[in-house]
Amino acid sequence: MDGSPASAAAVDLAADEAANRVTPLVIVHVHAGPLRSSTGACAPEWVDPMAAQRWLVDMTVAGVRAEHPGLAVSGELLSGDPARVLADRSSEACLLVLGHRRGCGLPLASVATSVPEWADVPVIVHRPLDRHLGPSRDPRPVLVGVSGQEGAGSVVEFAFVEATLRGAPLTALHAWSRPAGAVPAGVQPEAYGFVEARAEAERMLAEALAGWSEKFPDVPVRRTVRHTLDAALTLTEASRSAQLVVVGSPRQRGVPRLLFGSVYQALSDHAGCPVAVVPVA
Repeated sequence: MDGSPASAAAVDLAADEAANRVTPLVIVHVHAGPLRSSTGACAPEWVDPMAAQRWLVDMTVAGVRAEHPGLAVSGELLSGDPARVLADRSSEACLLVLGHRRGCGLPLASVATSVPEWADVPVIVHRPLDRHLGPSRDPRPVLVGVSGQEGAGSVVEFAFVEATLRGAPLTALHAWSRPAGAVPAGVQPEAYGFVEARAEAERMLAEALAGWSEKFPDVPVRRTVRHTLDAALTLTEASRSAQLVVVGSPRQRGVPRLLFGSVYQALSDHAGCPVAVVPVA
């Protein structure tokens, strides 16, 4: 947190996540530079450049304790590059929650962009809910973008856990963009068309979800496949009716990472709900 409204919203979300998971909450502020208690050896306390940041951490911790009296809450004031420090610090956590605000040069925006690439735990970047739907009795679903890549089971599992903790249904979306003429190996082009490609996408989605509904029987699941040339736009539009969108972060270098970056960047800037990024080995 850094004292901005965006980080305050992230703290509220983190407190709810910690309370639902019955785990302690650590609120971290990272000072982009060395920590110094004063400007000089004999400087009076009132010129301590870190006093305001310590006060901010202490007041934030106190506020969360007041709202969640049963939650164990602590605060830390650290120094260094915020994105790197938070990614490293999160290695001892089960989840990292960040705020996000748009705008060139704003530290929180760059942190929210960089941390999911480095963190080894799931990262949730807070974004406000899109309110164009108006109030509803039914809870918004958790939306998970399902890819066909190996290791995507961790993404699906995280989405089911979040849906369980929130008492929400789950929408599993697979966006496929196989161009005309691109056919699986061993299949004759004349025997393969849109209908076959869609059936293949549905089969892949069913395989990715296989077994998870049995492990989480209380979570209603809706399967959706979409043909699109812009997966980021499709997920962004679908997120406007969700309460959380979950995507994976590939760990290998090259094209998959670049594709993830474009999808995540679009979601972090335009999603209609918080965005969860789950590392995929």
